[in-house]
Amino acid sequence: MEANADPNGLSLHAHFSILQDAVLSQDPKLIEVLLAHYARDDSADALMEAIQQGNVEMVERLSKIARCRGRFTSIYPRMLSLAENTKNSAQITALLREQQDNLMQFQFDHVMLPTELEENARVPLKPIGSSYRAILYSLNQLHHTSGMELIKNAFILKLQIQAYNDEKRRDTRREETLLILDQQINQALFPPAMTPYITDIIKIAQTRLPLAVELYQMVFNSAPAFQSTLMHFMINAVKENAEVRLVDVKKIYHRIYQTNTDNWDRNYTRDAREQLNKRLLLKLANKSPLSLNFNGQPKSMIKQEVEHQLAVLFEKGHQGMLLSYGSTVQYQNTLNFITKYIHELKGRGITTLCLPLSTRIKALIDMYLQRRSESTIFSLDRSLRKLCITARENDIKIIALAPPGKPQNIVQQGMADNKVLMKLTELSARLLPTEKFLAIYQQQSLLSKPLGSRFLPGIAPLLGLPALTVLSKEEYRIRFGLPQPESTEKIN
Repeated sequence: MEANADPNGLSLHAHFSILQDAVLSQDPKLIEVLLAHYARDDSADALMEAIQQGNVEMVERLSKIARCRGRFTSIYPRMLSLAENTKNSAQITALLREQQDNLMQFQFDHVMLPTELEENARVPLKPIGSSYRAILYSLNQLHHTSGMELIKNAFILKLQIQAYNDEKRRDTRREETLLILDQQINQALFPPAMTPYITDIIKIAQTRLPLAVELYQMVFNSAPAFQSTLMHFMINAVKENAEVRLVDVKKIYHRIYQTNTDNWDRNYTRDAREQLNKRLLLKLANKSPLSLNFNGQPKSMIKQEVEHQLAVLFEKGHQGMLLSYGSTVQYQNTLNFITKYIHELKGRGITTLCLPLSTRIKALIDMYLQRRSESTIFSLDRSLRKLCITARENDIKIIALAPPGKPQNIVQQGMADNKVLMKLTELSARLLPTEKFLAIYQQQSLLSKPLGSRFLPGIAPLLGLPALTVLSKEEYRIRFGLPQPESTEKIN
């Protein structure tokens, strides 16, 4: 060998009142889950409910929501006034004072009123048509809604204005007024970091309005320093992927820009990698064949060396081991390695094998493990069939990982990797302290992928485990990092 209950993201953004309902339920755990998944409440309705309840814990959580600075008006005075006559008034007032910088909401006061827009629409011999009246209606809605509904109405208005101007009615006065209204909406809605992407997000809104609103809200609720790159990343993701959950896209973005792989780099890159490989490939001085294996039989020298390698790999207390492959032949060699040294692996605590299996093959293996009839797995590849038989004989479980696909872009790659990562993370959490897993997966997913000046961290760095490789079918030695990109450190 070589060396999160996830509620539906869309519903949270399309119906901001879900956060208010959570406050009314007085369930702090639900509040925490919703806030963790970007259910922001810019209208502060939920905060007002919490203040009226005198619910100190919820006031604290809701008042800490960080909002981007743009054209805002402070809701702090209104909240403070409400807190004066409620239960736990002193505590709540103190919390509001601490968080008053966060108590902001959209300021649309500078956006013209429907009466002003209608006045400018009066043109002799040209009555107001249905398209213009629809704009008047939406503008009225804009001034009488808040939170997500306000954002939705702002997008609808921009789409209606664009459609009106595209009809080329040659109503100069009306077109100029609508242009001013459109600019006012932009100033209220888009902070400087987001303005270069107005055209892109409105184009998305033409066919997928809820998605555009959700995308906007996710970016808007992010730290200002990340808004530009996040908006660019998410818009490209939406363009390249017809069906995608934005909450997943944002996770991939943060994985690219914010994952800390320093600990992995210290242990498994450059000099550390070379040192680990030297230890793994060290020839043992004691070549006595008298040492016994788990069945009480003399062990060969190569088995002693494999035991030595496993001891090195698990000396840090890792609960798992990753074997990578880059070809079908290498995958079969890896399966053969596990079959041959199943006793040594079990002796190190390996109780579960994680293999990339299709639904059909996993069903055949499960049937075999239940019925113990080898005819069930007769159609399987010889290496896999032998491993299944050996695993059953040694009471080692086999679980399926999603088989590697052919992702077309970095978002698809990240989402595919995340399925495997979550499966292994959940498995690790279920295992007893004395139990370990061994996972086989393609090298492309285990290792980090270059992405311009950055990288998409692979499964191995995210788990904190090295991605090992079985060198050849003759010796079945294990080595770390051959072949692979230099490191996450170099790519970053």
